[in-house]
Amino acid sequence: MPGLLAHILMSKFVDHIPLNRQITQFKRQDVRIPGSTINDWLSASCDALLPLGRILQERTLQCSYLQADETTIRVQDPRKNGKTHTGYFWLYHNLEQRLLFFDYRPGRNRAGLSEILQNFTGCLQTDGYRSYDEIVAKYNMIRLGCMAHARRKFYDARDGSPEPCEWMLKHIGELYDIERRARDKNLNVKERFELREKHARPILESIKKWLNEKTLSISSHTDLGVAISYMLKQWPRLNNYLLDGRFEIDNNLIENAVRPVAIGRKNWLFAGSHENAKRMALIYSLLGTAKLHDVEPYAYLKDILTRINGHSMKHLD
Repeated sequence: MPGLLAHILMSKFVDHIPLNRQITQFKRQDVRIPGSTINDWLSASCDALLPLGRILQERTLQCSYLQADETTIRVQDPRKNGKTHTGYFWLYHNLEQRLLFFDYRPGRNRAGLSEILQNFTGCLQTDGYRSYDEIVAKYNMIRLGCMAHARRKFYDARDGSPEPCEWMLKHIGELYDIERRARDKNLNVKERFELREKHARPILESIKKWLNEKTLSISSHTDLGVAISYMLKQWPRLNNYLLDGRFEIDNNLIENAVRPVAIGRKNWLFAGSHENAKRMALIYSLLGTAKLHDVEPYAYLKDILTRINGHSMKHLD
């Protein structure tokens, strides 16, 4: 039975096969399982895994450097027949221990962020969403920005302003060349910091000078003007990756963790309820963390579901 449950979960959350298609696949093998039965099995499985999810949440937040991001999920609204509600998965990534935690919230306001991050002290790396500003100020964190987001705005503005956008993309590309050099040489934290100080800081100073000059002559109503304005507003955060060799230049690692959700959305379309969305967040958390540790998802789930009900809660770590 644990093997069957692991197969169903992996098929939906790793292979992105909705439950109705799985039921059809079972029928082809003369195995008839009602949809209500599978839903009950999955609910019971998630109830068993919930204590492990709580520990994963605690461990994820026990660090000094955390990445955060969010993505949407459509959730069936029982109050409106045939309509869905836009909920949000909030993601938190502990790079040092390679831990990933998904938190489902019905909305995008800062209440969920505040609840999750109220005991976190350290450096938070995010995109430019305003709610992060208030949380960082409230809990006295250091905020890191995402160079990939800043770059994307110049990339999108190329058609209207090719020459200045190419200048910026070239210089940002040089920053990423430095990051690749650090990875290729497997530099430690200290060496990475020193490499950036020597080579990245002068490039950033040139970019800042260019931004200050262009903002005086470029209309803020153009795509280029929007890109320049965004980068200037984010500038202190974009520079903060220079503070520590542990820090990343962008938020791409956590954005990669969002991709299974994005692919899944195209197949299963929506969650059946807010409770189901919470269960999905739990499974994405466990499987996302397993992936970061190169653990095969089916074997991982089967092993946990086989042992967890008889396992001491004191030793879930």
